Order: sequence, then structure tokens, then C-alpha cells
Amino acid sequence: MAKYEHRDADNRWHAFSDADNQVIEDAYRANKNKILLTMPQNPPGLREFEVRFGDNARSERMPRPPSTKIIQVNVASGATRIVRRIASPRGSNSAAMTRASSFADDPALYGWLLRRATSGWRRGAWQRRFFVLVPKSSCLLYFHRGLHTREVQLCRNADPSAPAARGTIPLANAMVCTDDVDGSKQHSFSIAVPGGFE
Repeated sequence: MAKYEHRDADNRWHAFSDADNQVIEDAYRANKNKILLTMPQNPPGLREFEVRFGDNARSERMPRPPSTKIIQVNVASGATRIVRRIASPRGSNSAAMTRASSFADDPALYGWLLRRATSGWRRGAWQRRFFVLVPKSSCLLYFHRGLHTREVQLCRNADPSAPAARGTIPLANAMVCTDDVDGSKQHSFSIAVPGGFE
């Protein structure tokens, strides 16, 4: 089952309880606009929260839906937090761990991808970029042009003579979300990094 987390004012993520997780996931799959979560064990003023989805994921304090399209709103105060959905991993955990442990030695972790612009006048547009995974720096680099094999290796080794990247996506403490990122793009995914999404 997918997991849900809400982000506090210090940009730290906190997991929902298993019971609340199930309620939120059921509502998400039923395409509901919002649900009410009641937490009677909390202090007064922190016992009722609305979780809002999609275009309805907005409040007085957050007039536009976030990129995750889910928010949590304190019914009493209106305080609003961004909520993210973390899809269940596909395939076996052992296979995933094997793949992760081989990152540093795998020569094939580079190539062309479409990246959706997150700023500027082309915000939201899909742009073709050449990506290189750099295990030593725990990041993804992307470039406007394709790189030769030697240039890729310089990047992967964090060599000072490597070509300058157009941008960097830090992967430390990041999570990959694969469900319903963009229905028009097959195999699309997003990377949730501290402070935002890519």
C-alpha cells in the first residue's frame, strides 16, 4: 500500500499512522475531493484535519495546489501542510537493494530523459535532457547536449575536468514517486527532494 507523509514548517516529513494511511489511500483511489481525519488523542485544536486532493488541494493559506496535489488543513486554525504520496515499491526488495548497491559500478546509468521545467517562462513544459547518475556525489546531473562516454565517466567520477552540468538534482534523502505523475507520459516519475519535487 502507498504511504503518506505531511511536511512541517521545518521541511521535515512525518508519516501518517497506518489507520490514517488506509483512509487516505482509499479516498485517493476513489477520486474523492477531500476527507476528514479525526484524531481524538491530540490536544484541542489539533483533532480534526481535512485532507484535500487534486484541484481541491488548496486553502486560504495555500491558494494554489502544490505539486503533490494533496494537502492537510487544520479545521480549527486553517494551518496547511503539504502531503505527499509514496507509491508502494514494485518488485522484490532484494532486487531493489541489489540494484542500489551496484550503482557505483553500473556503466549504464546515463542517457536521455524528458524533464519537466519547474521554473521560468517554460515552467511545466517537457524538455529533453541528458542525465548522468553520480553515485559519489549522490546526485543526478543533466545537460542540454549528449555526452561522450569519456565525459560521462568524468562526471560519474566527480572529476574537476568534467563538463559543467546545466543542473543538479540531489538524491540524498530523496524519494522516487511513480504513480500518476503524468498520464500522458509513459513511465513518468517524480523525485521528491528536501524542499520540493523534480
